[in-house]
Amino acid sequence: MKIRDTDTIQIMKDYMANGRFSRGQEETANASFSFVGNIDHSVKQLVNSYDHDLFITLPKAFDLAVQDRFFLFLPGWEIPKME
Repeated sequence: MKIRDTDTIQIMKDYMANGRFSRGQEETANASFSFVGNIDHSVKQLVNSYDHDLFITLPKAFDLAVQDRFFLFLPGWEIPKME
């Protein structure tokens, strides 16, 4: 993930914290972000390790302030397969 606009992360943080963002004018919304991605390590390595965690592959821009605003992490391997 490459972020070109340096204000993007701060706008995301503000929006995730209070549902508002400003880019010329203030906007209010009742929506959420959804991030989809892959992990670079095996599930066993991440789940059973003190050295790694599930968020190890997040971009550096997703600092602890962004991670603190996550409401849910849904591991895909725990979702039953649809038939």
